[in-house]
Amino acid sequence: MQAFDCKLPDSSDGRNIILNSIAVDYSLKPLSSIFGFFCFFCLVFDVRIPGTPSGIGFSFYFLFVGVFFVLGFRAVYLRFKSVCRYFYCFAVLNYAILCFLLFRVIFNAEGWSVLLACLKAITLFLSLIFYIAITKASKDTIYKRLYFSFLINAIVCLVAGTNPDLLEIVRYFQNEQLTDGSLIPFRNAFLSSSGYFSVGTAYGLAFLILSFKFNDFFKSSYIVYLFGMFVIALASILAARTSFVSIAIGFLIIAYNGKDKLYYIPILFVVFAFFFLNFDDLNIYSDWIFELIYNDGSVNSLDGLVHNMYFLPSAQTLLFGDGFHSSVDGLFYGGTDAGYMRNILLGGLVYVFLIFLFPICWFVKLRQVSFFFAVASVVVMSLFHFKGSFYFNNAQGMAVFYFSYYILALRSKNRSIDI
Repeated sequence: MQAFDCKLPDSSDGRNIILNSIAVDYSLKPLSSIFGFFCFFCLVFDVRIPGTPSGIGFSFYFLFVGVFFVLGFRAVYLRFKSVCRYFYCFAVLNYAILCFLLFRVIFNAEGWSVLLACLKAITLFLSLIFYIAITKASKDTIYKRLYFSFLINAIVCLVAGTNPDLLEIVRYFQNEQLTDGSLIPFRNAFLSSSGYFSVGTAYGLAFLILSFKFNDFFKSSYIVYLFGMFVIALASILAARTSFVSIAIGFLIIAYNGKDKLYYIPILFVVFAFFFLNFDDLNIYSDWIFELIYNDGSVNSLDGLVHNMYFLPSAQTLLFGDGFHSSVDGLFYGGTDAGYMRNILLGGLVYVFLIFLFPICWFVKLRQVSFFFAVASVVVMSLFHFKGSFYFNNAQGMAVFYFSYYILALRSKNRSIDI
């Protein structure tokens, strides 16, 4: 793909009036690897900047950086337009959801918090596009940054989960509602604005995406990078048991694509199993993680999900929803945190249809890359959303979703933005 011309346009161009007095001929090289990785890490986990209001992540502040670069530099503006072509369907979908929720809650005085959650999701979406445009990130760059971001945060989780002093430092980068004590500190010991299910399912999807092209990207030092995948898998399961499905599929993909190195997987599995069962801070959670096995196929949270979290509401609620995302006391509206049920209570089947367009758009595009992988990833993400909110409102999960869609969409066209 031809490199973009980075020369500033004439002063008559309104987009560049901010920086017309600045001579820019250094070609807007990508941000340094360290700073580019730092921004990627903070965006994908939407890290809270210490001292800033709780609930506002890194993506909110990066949005202003993105606007500045797009308005100030023609090269970034052109790349921004190029990147937007890949996200057009999701841009329209985000706008449609915003309009629908605005219409739905306009008569509900307590329902305006829904719009704040919606705007946060849209802010993240735009910030990711700005990031790609500013850094000129290729699919290979994003893939590797995805791997190392989740590996580093997995290490942070495992270390901070066993060190209360370090965990207190990690708390500064989380939203305040995550700073309460937990019986399982590993579940929210990440450098992330959200923990538990939100970051666990993000890890699950990231692992699935990484496994798809793992054998292509990491041919040298294979066992070292495979060891890193085991670390990512462990952190994923500690945060959310729901990610078991994606981890299992991911390892099957790695094994299938690397048949000549298949023996590495059982070796590392034995090593991690020994470590897990003999490390006091981890083995106490084995009953929780392997509850499905210990209880003869029964899981308390799954039974509660099916019998308590999903129920048949009134006909009006089923069709149009009640326009509420949370109750007055700040808890989940309707007493349920199941994804599809929350969508129904908020906007009825109409809103569920809009949410379903996320996996549909994903599948339509990525089936060109691999039909099996497109189906498997949609099934995994839809299971995530069955358990809790994944599509649209899960900041960490959607960051992985959008970044992964971009690199796989590029692969389907065999194109990239030059670095």
